[in-house]
Amino acid sequence: MEKKTIMIDYGNKTSSGMHEFLELASKRDCVFPAFNIRNTKVIAFCNKLMKLGMPKFYHIILSDWKNKLSNVGTVVITANYLTVGIVKYLNKYYPNINVHIFYFNIIEKDVPIDRFYELNCTLWSFDRNDVEKYNMNYSPTPTCFENFISKDTKYSSKKYDVFFLGVDKGRLSRLLDIRKNFVENKVSVEYHIVDVFGEGNNNNFEYSSFISYHQYLEKATNAKALLEIKQENQNGNTLRPVEAGFMKKKLITDDESIKKEPFYRKENTYILGESRDIYKFINTIPYDDSFDYNQYDIEKWLKQFN
Repeated sequence: MEKKTIMIDYGNKTSSGMHEFLELASKRDCVFPAFNIRNTKVIAFCNKLMKLGMPKFYHIILSDWKNKLSNVGTVVITANYLTVGIVKYLNKYYPNINVHIFYFNIIEKDVPIDRFYELNCTLWSFDRNDVEKYNMNYSPTPTCFENFISKDTKYSSKKYDVFFLGVDKGRLSRLLDIRKNFVENKVSVEYHIVDVFGEGNNNNFEYSSFISYHQYLEKATNAKALLEIKQENQNGNTLRPVEAGFMKKKLITDDESIKKEPFYRKENTYILGESRDIYKFINTIPYDDSFDYNQYDIEKWLKQFN
């Protein structure tokens, strides 16, 4: 019987212990939270016990994926300080399982890549700069189709032309300039910018509160187009192009390399700096529905690791 490929995901800011955009796929048994507890200190302590030759407690805190391994041939693991121990666990106790590490963030803001160098695993990233710099494999970020079931895509009920949600990350000044330009061109804009790193201490901008991923999607349904602005040193697609594609919305982005992506359609994508009329792009150019975004669903996405 053919062995399965599963993903072990870790998102420490959610109650499920997973990235919110993958949570709904857990019902399909293709993606699992890494741990069955959320206390990072306990996870780190159990990891130390495993290093001392006492793996029992580490095994206990692993989530249900540990009971599926007899039928698993390949595992993809979210890169994180706390998931390094999972790679070591699999290498030692399940050496026949192929292990892959996927970076959802740029490496300079995540676990150092050298933590994985002495381990038996293959390294992947969504960011093309990191892929080239560290000789990694490239793959876009996955999502799950359940996020977009019953999402309205008709323009008639939309409240605004363009919607942006994100953490400031030094992008506020640029975002305000973009909004000013859009408004001057009769394009309505809705921003939901969150201050996580204390940027609000240095300006008078009224930041928005944190909302869940599914609350974000509900707000996104009220827009005709989604705005993507990369963070500094990032050279890879965020989830915005895929979200826009699943919801059949236009995309506005500052990522010129998006033209290399298989889903790129000029009718659907506006790259900031173009000479095209932004109002006409949003409101009069028909949407090109020729690309199948289901290939970015987590279950199909995992097939590339076989």
